[in-house]
Amino acid sequence: MHSLTGKYWAIFRTQLLNSFAYPMDLLGRSVLIVLFMWIYMNLWRVTYGATGTQSIAGLTL
Repeated sequence: MHSLTGKYWAIFRTQLLNSFAYPMDLLGRSVLIVLFMWIYMNLWRVTYGATGTQSIAGLTL
């Protein structure tokens, strides 16, 4: 079991170092995630506003 954990730790460490090696790529991906979240949040606001209710199927914003 320890060797399996060591393998996953090595993969995680390699990916982490790779992310830091290309900071603009990391920044670009982060900006895209925030942009997509903003778009979906606004889509749901419009959806809730169009229905004129505070909840849809028991879900609220």
